Amino acid sequence: MIEVYQSEFLKLEINEQLSLMKITWKSNTSYMSESEYRTNVFAIGETYDKFKTKRILTDIKNASYAVSPKMQEWTVKNLFYKYVGNVDRSAFITSKHFFSQLSAEQILEEDKKRDFPTRFFEDEEDANYWLLS
Repeated sequence: MIEVYQSEFLKLEINEQLSLMKITWKSNTSYMSESEYRTNVFAIGETYDKFKTKRILTDIKNASYAVSPKMQEWTVKNLFYKYVGNVDRSAFITSKHFFSQLSAEQILEEDKKRDFPTRFFEDEEDANYWLLS
């Protein structure tokens, strides 16, 4: 994996050979403002536009940011639509924080156009195995 973006709240890595983008939300996201959340989501979108990976692994196990319903809808409109017709699989590593986990699940429920399977896993090894199978 090659690191392509890093901020106070987020790290993005790419494995071009496996067509995999890994999104890691950091533990200090509880201090993230809505504006900072948007900035980081835009970074994910720009990275996706550049690499067009077929697989996405989102690690939210340490995330502690609860995405508001308004921002959940915004995330679907400004990021997830890019994945439709392009992504084969998406996996999430589950959060230890109830509200972060709930936010991720609600964002996926909001995404009515998603045309690829998405699953939640407790560990990265299982998530990668499923993504690459």
